[in-house]
Amino acid sequence: PARDILPAGADRVHYSVRYTYSPQVDAEVARNAGLFVQRIAFDRDGNKGPLELQRGDYVAVAVVVLADRARRDVAVVDQLPAGLEPLYDALHTTSGAALAKMGYLRARLLGDELRRMRAGSASDPGRPWEGDRADRQEFAGREVRWFVDELPAGVHVFAYVARAAVRGAYLGRGARADAMYAPEVFGTSGPNRLTIR
Repeated sequence: PARDILPAGADRVHYSVRYTYSPQVDAEVARNAGLFVQRIAFDRDGNKGPLELQRGDYVAVAVVVLADRARRDVAVVDQLPAGLEPLYDALHTTSGAALAKMGYLRARLLGDELRRMRAGSASDPGRPWEGDRADRQEFAGREVRWFVDELPAGVHVFAYVARAAVRGAYLGRGARADAMYAPEVFGTSGPNRLTIR
């Protein structure tokens, strides 16, 4: 409903309005403008796709980027659905149990499944592959970001583990990869659905 704002005296009224919004993500589709992007989430049983999780469950997430040729200065950003909380290995606030679960999920799900997608990527065959390394990685609110100075042509996988934190049904924006200084080169994955009970 509209509200009238009347000044107390003859003074002018100054105001500002601030809001945030998200365009309807249901209509979004994956786009490939030089970078193909796919977001894959696995639950603890190895199931993929729209997931149904219990609060407190862990999920392994992989953002797969296929570059048609070598690219410089690429940013890869995954926007998590609101109910997920990314876990970061280097934070001292991440519990030992969560770190152990992260290692387990990466080794079991990402190492086996995604190694097939990117054959020969593991530098040490005795160590499970955890995904490609970025020059810099950031955890910012509900986003996980990777920055790569030199991205060779081929398939690259960036992975992390998240925890189901808040109950609800969510529709989140997909992942995105951009050549930062060539805005015509980018790729997006489609939106992702998640239910947390």
